Parts: sequence; C-alpha cells; structure tokens
Amino acid sequence: EFLDRSNKGDRRYFKRVKPTDYEFLALLGLALWNDEISNLNETLLQISMRNRAMIVREVHSYYSQQGILGYAGRIGQIYCVLVYYQNNGLEIAEDFQMFLLQGVFKEQFDLKCEPECAI
Repeated sequence: EFLDRSNKGDRRYFKRVKPTDYEFLALLGLALWNDEISNLNETLLQISMRNRAMIVREVHSYYSQQGILGYAGRIGQIYCVLVYYQNNGLEIAEDFQMFLLQGVFKEQFDLKCEPECAI
C-alpha cells in the first residue's frame, strides 16, 4: 500500500509542477545535500549549507538566463516537491519499521553475520 501511495503522489506532483531537467537536477542536489539531519557535525553542516546555497544561486541564474521573471512562485513549487519527497521518505521508513516489528521481513533480516562478512 505504501508503494502505491508513493507512486500516486509522485505522479501528482510531477504533473502539476512539471520540473525542467535543470530544476529536477536542482531537486536532486537539494535532497542529497540535506542540512536538516540532526546528527551532522558542524563541518558537514557547513558544507551542506554552502552547497545548497550554491544550488539555489544556480537556479536563480538559470531563471535569469531563460528570461523568466517573477520566478519566486516557481522556486516555491520546487521546494514543495522537495518537502513532499522528504516527508514521503520518512513515511516509507516508518512503514518499514512497522513491518520489521510485525516480522514481515523476518526471513530476510534474520541472518547471522560473522565477523568476516561485516567488511
């Protein structure tokens, strides 16, 4: 069910926003350089924030070069898609934990790992 929920939402957001290739790459970059992870050390947090700022500057340049005026709403839509995917990822992780508690994946995750396989 959670995969179906995810798939429907994905299509709905992409149909509405229709990100360009450049915007899609910006979305990927912003998702990968997530600065909302609480256990990041200060150095990694600074790197992440710097890279996210660089991505946003590039998107602003892209819109300027394309002659798109008033693109604040468009950037807002892109951020909404990003937040949707972040929340969706959290829901999938929660569902997965629930399945583990119910023993749905018991056979797959009940492996005993010897020291030599933990490389």
